[in-house]
Amino acid sequence: MTGIALPSVQSLLIQMRFNGQVLSSGTAFIVSSDKGPLLITNRHNVTGRRQDNDKPLSKTGGIPNEIEIVHNVKGKLGNWFVVVEPILDEKDNPLWKEHPTHGKNVDFVALPLTNINNVKIYSYDLNNTGPDVFIGPADSLSVVGFPFRIQAGGSLAVWATGFMASEPDIDFNGLPVF
Repeated sequence: MTGIALPSVQSLLIQMRFNGQVLSSGTAFIVSSDKGPLLITNRHNVTGRRQDNDKPLSKTGGIPNEIEIVHNVKGKLGNWFVVVEPILDEKDNPLWKEHPTHGKNVDFVALPLTNINNVKIYSYDLNNTGPDVFIGPADSLSVVGFPFRIQAGGSLAVWATGFMASEPDIDFNGLPVF
């Protein structure tokens, strides 16, 4: 890939919907697994509820039953198309997977992707995460995504720079968060 930073296409714009009605938007990315590609996003995106008190996030009170993903088109860098994936089965059971130890207490989930025809997947490799780097309080870092549904040039993610705000090696209330 030339001229475009890989994380700009690895971050994917998503919209949470109920029967086609858009409720909210967010950011996701893909990791490869033995069972196929998994979409990783925040748990609050797929539940439509706040993590701290379980109240609906949408002003409408709607809870999503599908997720719209703006995927990269295979063989056409700089082109995108929308794929809709269900997030609930026919009995309204979640299709996503939560953390095996911490479950709903951590704000991320993995959704198996079922509709990837003509999709170019730029996945993160969980077995090769790069060099070990210490990041501590006040260190700068980049967050790559779609805040407030903002896109850069088609559906490329925007890059925001911020600072690490807390110690990453200290558990918060028994959870590995920072």
